[in-house]
Amino acid sequence: MLRISEYPAKLHRQISQLTRRLLAQTLSPRCALCQLPMTGSEAAYFHHSVCSACITQLPLCAGNCRRCALPLAVGDADIEPVCGECQQQQSPISEMIAMGWHQSHVRHLIHLFKYHGQLAAGRALSAAWLHHCHIDDMPQALLPVPSHRSKIRQRGFNPAAILASDLGAHLAIPVDLNCCVRLYAGDSQTGKDKTERWRQVQAMYRVVGCPYDHVAIVDDVVTTQATVTTIATQLKQHGVSRVDVWCIGRTP
Repeated sequence: MLRISEYPAKLHRQISQLTRRLLAQTLSPRCALCQLPMTGSEAAYFHHSVCSACITQLPLCAGNCRRCALPLAVGDADIEPVCGECQQQQSPISEMIAMGWHQSHVRHLIHLFKYHGQLAAGRALSAAWLHHCHIDDMPQALLPVPSHRSKIRQRGFNPAAILASDLGAHLAIPVDLNCCVRLYAGDSQTGKDKTERWRQVQAMYRVVGCPYDHVAIVDDVVTTQATVTTIATQLKQHGVSRVDVWCIGRTP
C-alpha cells in the first residue's frame, strides 16, 4: 500500500506518461491522404501534410499544352507545346502551370480543403505543387482568385488565397489581395457547362488596378478557363504585360 506521501509522485508519473503519449500523437503527423504516420523528414519537407508515397501517386499533368494545360494530341508535343486551339485563338494567358488532373487523390484533397475546411489538405496541395511544378519565369506578384465576402463568411477562408499564401511564402513572391475583387456571389458553377460558366463570370470579377508587369493568377481548379480568362483579360487592359495561371487541379 502506498503511503500518502507517495501519491503525488505516482500522480506525477501518470500525468507525465499521458503527456508523452499526447505529445507523441501531436508531433507524429499523419498523411492527409492515407492517414498513416509520417517520418520526421517527410513532415519537414512536405509541411506536415502528405507522405512521400502518396505524393508520388498523384495524377500529375504531363504532355499538356503550355497555355491551357489541357492534354496535347499525340505528336503535338514534339512540334510545339501549345495545342492547336490555343495556336488559333488569342489568349490573355501566357502560361498555365497545373500540378495535376482534377481526379483521384487531387480531387479528394481539394474536396477536403474547400468543403470540409481541412487546412492540412490545402498544405498538402501547395506542397505537391511546389514539389512537382517548375517555374521558368517568376512573376512579380500572385493574385488569388477572389471569393465573395458571403462565401468567405460561410467557409471561413478563401481557398485560392490560402494556396497563394503558401506558394508565395515559399517562393518569396508577394500576394496581392487588392488588385481584383469579386462583385457578387453568383450561383455555384459546379455542374454547369462551359457556356453557362462563361456567361456567369463575365461581370462577376473586376480588376481595380494592378501595378505589376508580370503576375500569376492562383486558383485551386481550372475547368473551363472562364474565371481566369476573364480576370486575365482585365489585367491586360490595366497594362499588365504577362499573365500566368497557377492552379492545383486541371479538369481534362
